[in-house]
Amino acid sequence: MLKLFAIKNSCFDDDKTFEKYLALVDNARREKILKLSVREKRSQSLAAGVIVTLALERLGYDCGVEISYGEHGKPRLVQPKGLFFNISHSGEWTVAAFSDGEVGVDIQQIKPVDARLADRFFTAEERHAIAQSGNAQELFFRLWTVKESYLKALGTGLSRPLNSFTVRLAEGGVQIDDPTVPQKWHAVEVSAFNGYNIACCTAEPQPVPEPVILTL
Repeated sequence: MLKLFAIKNSCFDDDKTFEKYLALVDNARREKILKLSVREKRSQSLAAGVIVTLALERLGYDCGVEISYGEHGKPRLVQPKGLFFNISHSGEWTVAAFSDGEVGVDIQQIKPVDARLADRFFTAEERHAIAQSGNAQELFFRLWTVKESYLKALGTGLSRPLNSFTVRLAEGGVQIDDPTVPQKWHAVEVSAFNGYNIACCTAEPQPVPEPVILTL
């Protein structure tokens, strides 16, 4: 099972809405939000703080939400049991992926990028693919979202270098070549919002999810 939810951060730009949902997040998240000086960043952080609760309501759960954190900061649901989730945000969107096994999700707003970043973060094979691509910027972000979603599924995040494994984007789907991890992981790309790339990674193959847009 793989479910994907999305919410626009601007939903929280209204003062009354912002205060209402700010009261629902835990103290640590509330303090983090209030330390941000830019309102857009506050709305983004608040969206990340409430999207799990809103998504679980849509999934039919009415129990309280309890979250713990792994060694590298990956969040995990303690309550309700039996579900795994991951969150990402970029630009005007925050997304949350839910599955019955470990899951990672990443969203990236496509912007002009310094080509030298590929030399720093990607493998030689990936750099060659970008160089041969007709749209280097598009392929850069496609590779980046898959790579981040994979590391988030593993639970390491960017504590592990992006160039320590190779991603191949073939007609038959995404391939992840990681000689250090014996288990095969499966990633799918989600084309849902213009100007954004989204990727989800799971331990079992899953169909491409259709994002559910959350509203308040």
